[in-house]
Amino acid sequence: MSLMAIRDYIKQRGQVSVIEVAIHFDLAPETAQLGLDYWMKKGKVRLLNTCGSGCTGCSQVGANNQTYEWCGRAIPLQFNPRRIAPVQRI
Repeated sequence: MSLMAIRDYIKQRGQVSVIEVAIHFDLAPETAQLGLDYWMKKGKVRLLNTCGSGCTGCSQVGANNQTYEWCGRAIPLQFNPRRIAPVQRI
């Protein structure tokens, strides 16, 4: 299991819970949480404030029931040569 594998799994599913990631990769929920946290810090995944039934902020939501959604760039970054400073000749 790698962070890239977790990324691909989230992208494929769209939304996942910590438990789903843990089961899919045969990990402890804490380890799955670390992978999700990594992608959250990168801005590619966001935490949804819903449980499986669609409510918001219910008391049933625990750390392992939280749902995460892929929100990475749909359009890849593109090279723009005009944004590069010209080389100064000495």
